[in-house]
Amino acid sequence: MNDTNRWKGVLLAAALLVSAGACRSKTDASRADFTRGVRAYLEQRGDLCVGRPRWPVDVAERAGSESAQDAAQLPVLERLGLVASTVLAERRGGVATPFELRRYRLTAAGRKHYIDRETRLPTPPDEPGDAARADFCVVRLELGRVESWDVQQGAPPTALVSYTYRADAPSWTRDAGFQKVFPAVARLLAGAGTAHLVEGFTLTPDGWTANDLLPKASGRPAQAAAP
Repeated sequence: MNDTNRWKGVLLAAALLVSAGACRSKTDASRADFTRGVRAYLEQRGDLCVGRPRWPVDVAERAGSESAQDAAQLPVLERLGLVASTVLAERRGGVATPFELRRYRLTAAGRKHYIDRETRLPTPPDEPGDAARADFCVVRLELGRVESWDVQQGAPPTALVSYTYRADAPSWTRDAGFQKVFPAVARLLAGAGTAHLVEGFTLTPDGWTANDLLPKASGRPAQAAAP
């Protein structure tokens, strides 16, 4: 084959590759497509929060009046230096009663983990308006590997994507007492690298986008799948 024919062959092969790429359907999906989508999702929603948007938290100490969850979790957070408590007289209708309550507030250490889920920055915990987007968040998730996906044709196409994850968490989340009263966090940490999380995606003009990042999405924090 002379040089002219050799270059014609190279150009023909390149043209076929371009043509194949151009014919790829927008609904086609690869691991690379969903890897980009999951990473974008976790960059914005990768904080695992424990559902404590409102502070301070009052726990009445009279028998039968306290929240069982508050009574179990808050003393553990206080032992770990994340909250501090004071004892106050319980009031009803603005009038003091003979009963007492314990009021828990975030310490400086705890405030570092009370963040605005949109900006991922710490926010004041005592501002009532901040609770709409804020929470006490204790684990930061990063993508391990996209494992599988199930694309459903529609208008627009959607997909369920399963992936493994890495977990970046402060050392106190490994405390046995903490893990006992926050079992979902304990399961998430135990499953890092092996357990799967599942997220819904929708095909948009910008590519496959997590449903939580679509307009009017709820913006919930990441949730752990049961290992």
